[in-house]
Amino acid sequence: MFKLHLPTHLHTDSTWHYKALRTLPELQMFLPVKLSSSITVFFPGKESLLQHPIPSPSIKKTSAIAFNVMIIHAIAIESIAFHVLFHTFSPTLSIVMLLLNIYTILFLLGEIQAVRLEPFILTEDALCLQLGLKKRLFASYSEIQSVSYYEKEAHGNDKNVFDGILEDFVKEDPAIVIEFIKPVKVRKMYGFTDKAASAHIRPDNPDEFYNGLKTKLLKE
Repeated sequence: MFKLHLPTHLHTDSTWHYKALRTLPELQMFLPVKLSSSITVFFPGKESLLQHPIPSPSIKKTSAIAFNVMIIHAIAIESIAFHVLFHTFSPTLSIVMLLLNIYTILFLLGEIQAVRLEPFILTEDALCLQLGLKKRLFASYSEIQSVSYYEKEAHGNDKNVFDGILEDFVKEDPAIVIEFIKPVKVRKMYGFTDKAASAHIRPDNPDEFYNGLKTKLLKE
């Protein structure tokens, strides 16, 4: 099984990795989420393309995984209670509700694995941001206008933002703001897409990620 190593330096990789990452979302986002999340749950090593020390999203400094575990626990309890309740007058409805809850639990398990195994990535050619199974953003460094630290007064009212903050009990402010020269495509579940003029993210190591991205931009 692939293990995530938190780095002391930023990893760069060859062009083929970026091309592979650009291809994967196009395929995955059009697949049923049940299939996608099942692959992530049962075959986590196959789902992650980059088996190297790489920057990670804000996992260690948040309760995002605990938040999803709490929801799974609540759904499991609710499934038992409602299955017994509905089964007394509508066995078909009880089975449908049970299947929907199993689907949701599988998705949340896949979400946890995706958050753990698919971090924010700086490749040789592009910035790759993934937030669980829900959305991904890929931008070449030539598409990035600037990177800066988040300031609420300056960036609090930004429009068309890629929100790269994990769901948590308390919503944290972003640490880094990445602005694009023109809106870039955001790939979402079920093949839906959107546009983002900027990305607000909160990596585990904001200074390291900021310096690494800044270095990439200076080379452009």
